[in-house]
Amino acid sequence: MKKISLILMIGFLSIVTNAQDALFLSLEKNRDAELLFETKVQITGGETFGVNPQEIFTKKGLIPPTGIRMNGDYKGIVTGSIEGEYSGTDYSRTLQYGLVEINARGVIKTNDGATISVHSTGEVPPAEDNQAPLYEITKLVTNHSKYKYLNDTYILSKGIYDRAKNEITIQHYGFKNDPLITKTAPYVITNHVDYVNFPIDVKNLDKDPRATLVYEVNGGILGMESFGIDPAKVFGGQVTIPKEGIRMDVPFAGETSKGTIKGKINGIDYITALPNRNTKIDVHGTITTKTGEKIDVKVDGLLIPNSQTKGNYFETLKLTSNSEKYKYLNDKYFIGYGESDFTTQKLKIRIYQFDKNPLTVEPKVVLITGTADGMGKTHAERLIKEGHIVYGGDIQYEKNKYLDKIGGHVLKMDVTKDDEVEAAVDQIIKKHGKIDVLINNAGYGVFATVEEMTMEDAIAMVNVNLIGVGRVTKAVLPHMRKQQSGKIINISSMGGKMYFGLGSWYHSTKHALEGWSDCLRVDVKKFGIDVVIVEPGIINTNFYNVNATKGAKYTQNTNYGHMYKLMEGGIAAMSEPEEISEVINEIVENPEPETRYIRGFLAKPLVNTRQMIGDKAFDQLLLSNFGQNN
Repeated sequence: MKKISLILMIGFLSIVTNAQDALFLSLEKNRDAELLFETKVQITGGETFGVNPQEIFTKKGLIPPTGIRMNGDYKGIVTGSIEGEYSGTDYSRTLQYGLVEINARGVIKTNDGATISVHSTGEVPPAEDNQAPLYEITKLVTNHSKYKYLNDTYILSKGIYDRAKNEITIQHYGFKNDPLITKTAPYVITNHVDYVNFPIDVKNLDKDPRATLVYEVNGGILGMESFGIDPAKVFGGQVTIPKEGIRMDVPFAGETSKGTIKGKINGIDYITALPNRNTKIDVHGTITTKTGEKIDVKVDGLLIPNSQTKGNYFETLKLTSNSEKYKYLNDKYFIGYGESDFTTQKLKIRIYQFDKNPLTVEPKVVLITGTADGMGKTHAERLIKEGHIVYGGDIQYEKNKYLDKIGGHVLKMDVTKDDEVEAAVDQIIKKHGKIDVLINNAGYGVFATVEEMTMEDAIAMVNVNLIGVGRVTKAVLPHMRKQQSGKIINISSMGGKMYFGLGSWYHSTKHALEGWSDCLRVDVKKFGIDVVIVEPGIINTNFYNVNATKGAKYTQNTNYGHMYKLMEGGIAAMSEPEEISEVINEIVENPEPETRYIRGFLAKPLVNTRQMIGDKAFDQLLLSNFGQNN
């Protein structure tokens, strides 16, 4: 059997990718939604940090597995209940399969003199023509009495990005109550560093053998936008700061010197003044080196006062560049520490580079199944790089030995065998006394019809994809229960929420894993154990080759040849496994992870389409694309 084409027709692709979410798709018909205003903006410029922006979309090989960073400046008008001008920058990321993740920061200046902070996160799905849909979650903040009600309004936005005209039109709909299932924007991975109790000796970084000075910033604040409130009164203690803080925009500029990067830096710090007088930092900036290279700078952190006139910065940074000279920065870790003088509005910060994450003070002991290749291998490599203690189990022991060479630990572990699973868990417990994280990643798929697949093949797949997960989890749970903590991350699939023809047994394992995980989550919550489900879309791994090999016999002498024939062909597009590994790292680091994470090519569109149109309509959609619609 050849590779299964999960994108059956271009027409099908356009249908599902336009159906990002049933809620977004029908905003104009939602009785709880009110159309607040519309923005119509022109893209006025941008920065791609060393790569031709036209080549990003035409030559996908330029895009790394985790995407490519771009800044897009925009300016336009606002009409509706708010009227005025809108300008800002989208700090976006373009993924290999064409989806663009939005992270837009802007300001509305109304015709009656108010200023409103705008922060939108969302997506522009891949599109076959120049009219690409876009979907956003928008947060508005202002201190002006006329528009202050917007602070408590939940806003979902939808629109069209005309790539030919570089023009975007967006309608913004307001809700009195949060219409989303989760309270956090599903497009943003948050930062979980404790900056108050910063887990590294920043004052002695010059003496830290792991650290290299990258640059020192000497700069100053160029102004401040506080959206209708006097910032001097905020920092002088004359204004009561609400628990969520007070938002301000602080443009800055300065010189970078002393380290390996010398040039000029400028950007905006989207700060939040907190009730305890600390200031939350959220910087987007750009370094222009003396030789002309561009480096994107993203900073998260905290400014903590140490007197009435001065404070110290505690920062983590991400530096991104596409230039040959500086693209090595993309894989490094950065810590910043410095001082700000509130009187002179000058700042001085030193940035240090690390090869491994220096904030992993207490490495977590992680057990991953299925690490010989595919997503499991990528997860292991990422978590080892983060500084964690990683054990990888796989039936392919020889192929799995790479772990020992990169700082991990190899285990011979077939998840279908009790003795091997128990021996592997015992080995970890004897060495470390605990297992902090279990990632149930092992699994495979064989696509064939129920009538023709042998029960031997069906049972084997169930034994790995479902019973194997239970076997490993059962062996780990007593130790997590005893230590009163732990995370169990189960790698499901978008196939756990929707389905394709020929996939009865594979999809049944993933649907079952979803329900099994939900029940387990309730059972173990009392013991401080989190159960998290990850639902990848189409990922570029060995999954399809395994399916083709194990399922080849079913394509011959079959009564369902029309199904196999119509499903022949390659995959139109895929996500790289590194995109899922980013999510895994987020879950491992997050003290309060979400229940489900859905990521990767076509995952959200397909799942949401199934939920939106219902079973019969989804059946008809599949049947029409299989050529069986009568």
